[in-house]
Amino acid sequence: MRLMPPLAAVVLASGLAACVNHPPLVERASYVDKVDVSVRPTVNSTTLAEVVRQRMRGQAGRFGRTGAPKDIQVAVTNLHYKDPALSLLIGDANHIAAHVSVRDAQSGKSHGEFDVTAMDNAAINGVIGAAMAATQDKAEVDRALANGLARNVLERVYGTDVSKQVFAQPYAEPVETAPAAAPAAVPAAPKAAPAKPKEPKTAMVEAPGAR
Repeated sequence: MRLMPPLAAVVLASGLAACVNHPPLVERASYVDKVDVSVRPTVNSTTLAEVVRQRMRGQAGRFGRTGAPKDIQVAVTNLHYKDPALSLLIGDANHIAAHVSVRDAQSGKSHGEFDVTAMDNAAINGVIGAAMAATQDKAEVDRALANGLARNVLERVYGTDVSKQVFAQPYAEPVETAPAAAPAAVPAAPKAAPAKPKEPKTAMVEAPGAR
């Protein structure tokens, strides 16, 4: 029997998972109150945890802020950047994997745990794919994978049917702006020199007998 390359197996598994209609883990009248993200030491990115946290909160905001608060913990277990050699030979893709747990923020009750993945740039391989892998911006890849991971996590949390309705609505990514610079200090006006006291005028008195 011919063995399937590991990556091809991952792509096939992801395709099958995309066809699954996930039931919701939480009640619809709920919102994501807190997101904690951790990464394993083997994950080769120093900024990924914060990027995933920002994307999770941004995408979760699309579901509203009413109802029961929920806490989500995301542990990133794997991060793979598209490899030029694999892209040329058998095909490769950027992908990320995480283990997620969902709890009620007030009672601490667990709503469940699950594993989730996301992929980016899986379609283009060969010479063009190898060139793309060699020149890709890893920071941009992190943002794309984090966004895909956030959407997949929320689909499992709220269920496929609700998520499809929410994600079908127009959405603008929040613009990250740098902190405003403090206004430049206005130099103080130079102090005027103190006025020189005027000398008192004295009347010239003619001495007696001077005439």
